Amino acid sequence: MTSIFELTCIYSTLILHENEVTVTEDKINALIKAAGVNVEPFWPGLFAKALANVNIGGLVDLLSNWGCTSRWSCPLYRCCLS
Repeated sequence: MTSIFELTCIYSTLILHENEVTVTEDKINALIKAAGVNVEPFWPGLFAKALANVNIGGLVDLLSNWGCTSRWSCPLYRCCLS
């Protein structure tokens, strides 16, 4: 099950990407602070480092082309992440 910490970082990452802002730990932390959500301090840095060299738009396109409207319909989730 995805935690509130992970979801907060995922949504922050998507917001940054949608606004064409580079995903960094500081930017994720700024969105989290603005949202008033308490997140364990290691999550934003973990997400920023994991996504440093990832084409986020390509990843979103890939998942949407697979018809991943939920984690249960997503082959990546069923095969690799379950």
